[in-house]
Amino acid sequence: MLATVVFLGYALTPGLGSLVADTDSYLLGIHFNKFTSPGMILIVFNLMTIIGMLAVYDESVGVHDGPLESLQSASTSNTLSDPTTMPERIVNIGAAVFIFLNFNARGILSVFETVNIPLFIEATGRDPESVSAVIAASNFQFYLGLLGLLSYFSIEYFRHSLRDVNWVQLGFVTLLAGNVLLVVAPLELSFPQLAFAEFLVWSVGCPITTAVVLAAFSKLLGGRPQGTLMGLLGSAASVSRIVLPLLPAAIPTLTPVFWINIVLCALSMALLWWYSRLVHKTKMGMLADVESAFRFVSPLNDPRSPLGSDKVDFPDK
Repeated sequence: MLATVVFLGYALTPGLGSLVADTDSYLLGIHFNKFTSPGMILIVFNLMTIIGMLAVYDESVGVHDGPLESLQSASTSNTLSDPTTMPERIVNIGAAVFIFLNFNARGILSVFETVNIPLFIEATGRDPESVSAVIAASNFQFYLGLLGLLSYFSIEYFRHSLRDVNWVQLGFVTLLAGNVLLVVAPLELSFPQLAFAEFLVWSVGCPITTAVVLAAFSKLLGGRPQGTLMGLLGSAASVSRIVLPLLPAAIPTLTPVFWINIVLCALSMALLWWYSRLVHKTKMGMLADVESAFRFVSPLNDPRSPLGSDKVDFPDK
């Protein structure tokens, strides 16, 4: 739910720009136009958030106030469920892996936030100074965001059909495919090619990775204290949203930026596959240890039962 709301802010609020693209008026001495009006809308949203936190947020609510886990959820088993049985070292390695995955997923999302509009202007050949270009670009990003909501609904609908690891792998595969389409683009990027690449990245890959990485990370921690590690997860996302958007400004062309995204996606998939194998190997080793312990513990003999008696109970004559 948290990741869904965050994505709504990323993907749907750019569509507000098309609603105020023709605005040019004064109110209380403030000039409202296509440049200032979106900022005023964000100010209103922030004020609503502050008022809501002061009026609704209850600091007395703790972890024990949450709903009880259903039997179906408790019995569901996948690579990352039932994590409290794993050694602390494996959990710490997994925390580092998912922090890296979140860094890459949020960073790639922020890169496309930066380059979406320039790519749209390039592919459509519109005049960036015209109002029609602002409206068209805002609507383009808004429609991609609406399609991204379908990805969230598909996660909720098929969440018992695929493991968390498979969802994350699927998300990074689509991110990689979208960046590959932009790398192999001809000198003149066509709009259909851009639209399909943006669909893979913005509407499929980003929603899946941002949502499932957060959920899988929480499952990985299990009943352990999550405050510090969840803070590190969020901090990694914030750092990536600061650092990676600087790449389009630091590099003259966008092709190297897309190559960097491809490398990050490939590293993420390889690292997640390695960690999944490590978890499987660890669990198999723990299961083998339990079986060995049962094998070496002999049952107590019952002299009343011939099946439970030792050889000394029946001496040879």
